[in-house]
Amino acid sequence: MKIDSFAPNILEQVAEKSSLAEGPEGVRSILLNLFRHPQGINNKLLSQFTEIPVPVLSATRQELIKASILSNISSFTPSGENYVQEVLGFSKLPSSFSFENWNPFSSNIINEVRDVLGNNIFKRIDSIIKERPEPLKELDQSRATEETVYRRFLFMLLNGHIEGRKISLIGDDDGLSIVIFASNLSKSVTVFDIDQRITNFLQQSSENLSHELTQNKEKGKTNFQNIHKIITVEWDLRNPIPSEYTHTQDIVFTDPPYTVPGSRLFLQRGRELLNEKLGLPLYLAFGPKEPQTHWDLQLSSLNYGFKLTELRKRFNLYRGNLRLGQFSDLYIFQIVFPKSRLIQQTHLGDLYTKEVKDRKNHWSQIQNKIINQGQNSKEEQIVIGYHVLAELSKVPKQNFSVEFLKASLLEACQEAELTVRDIFTYLFSPYGTSILVILQESHISLHTWPEYRFISLDIFVCDKQSKADTVLSYLTKKMQPLYVTKLPVIRGEYPHEDLGGKT
Repeated sequence: MKIDSFAPNILEQVAEKSSLAEGPEGVRSILLNLFRHPQGINNKLLSQFTEIPVPVLSATRQELIKASILSNISSFTPSGENYVQEVLGFSKLPSSFSFENWNPFSSNIINEVRDVLGNNIFKRIDSIIKERPEPLKELDQSRATEETVYRRFLFMLLNGHIEGRKISLIGDDDGLSIVIFASNLSKSVTVFDIDQRITNFLQQSSENLSHELTQNKEKGKTNFQNIHKIITVEWDLRNPIPSEYTHTQDIVFTDPPYTVPGSRLFLQRGRELLNEKLGLPLYLAFGPKEPQTHWDLQLSSLNYGFKLTELRKRFNLYRGNLRLGQFSDLYIFQIVFPKSRLIQQTHLGDLYTKEVKDRKNHWSQIQNKIINQGQNSKEEQIVIGYHVLAELSKVPKQNFSVEFLKASLLEACQEAELTVRDIFTYLFSPYGTSILVILQESHISLHTWPEYRFISLDIFVCDKQSKADTVLSYLTKKMQPLYVTKLPVIRGEYPHEDLGGKT
């Protein structure tokens, strides 16, 4: 049987016929582990590697035999072996590299990478990594050690997340993309980074490396086959991923800013990059934080359709980064809801450590001023803010699209001269939308019930009452409801001195 005789969706077919909950990625994992154990592997050990129950493994192996990929429960047919190598991209790795006993914190990491890449290639990429641009603190860059970069590569390789994969890195001042590229095991490597120094360095390094490897290939000094280069995209991740890259990647790795907004945003951008397929992974390095912060991160991952499958403590070591205590953890998330209801939108809030810290200091100063002045005054009354609760009924059906609602909210804020800091959107199933606009002056929230042609609005403005009224007036004109109900509420009246400006 020829390779092209296998159906393009053969993995999907096998997963469906064997009732494999892990889907095509589960079938791929089984095939990869069988390929890595040509001497044979029993179901018990295979179950440990794939985390798939033994009865389901047995059923899947039988379906692979029926599909003519396997000749028996352990051996590939000739066409099956060609299929996993040429279509899935599996490669025969050096026998000296042991998957069973691999220790990520072994002192032998350097030698293991050298075994996988070959001594000549390893020497070249090791020299390239040592030439990485100096970190920029304002972008929360912090250089991971060379051993950490190699550890990440081997760990991804061990998990089957390098061979034959389209891999994207969101930020790569560490140079992991260079190692993945030089291994010649992936289908493609793409890097998104705001720092032009990084994108230029990676692109130039990969082009030089490709040239050298091509020359070595012609001289018979390397078995490097698929010459390509790292694709670099200079991109501010505050903006959604460019449409040509959306849902095109198999694997994402990111080491985001040290802030909760930064990690949450990069997690979202990773979800935008990944194909909408069950089980695809995202690797995220994140520094030690208080338990509440880790809970927030995991909660965000669920909103983006991920589950946390593995957490490696103190996996990443950095040079001289006292803010992280020189270490960070490595999270591995996997897609559990392939059809995400995620809305691509621009991040308008703070992102990097300095921005978040400046914002906290600003509000801390205001809070202290309020407390101090409040303690010194017992007479004058001021108002903290104006809150308008509104209900719009019998709204035309065409006015419930997410794009229309978001645009209307942002236009209303502009009309009222309010400062938007961030905006969050969530789609409910089968219908209904919630949108939250974070303002410098407080917030606006909107909730829809399209089946009843009903919209609920919550407008809270710590500024002039007229601004809250302007927002409602503008949205009423845009939404065109038949009925409007309005309930104004004055918030925070208490004895206070004049602060001489906005509260």
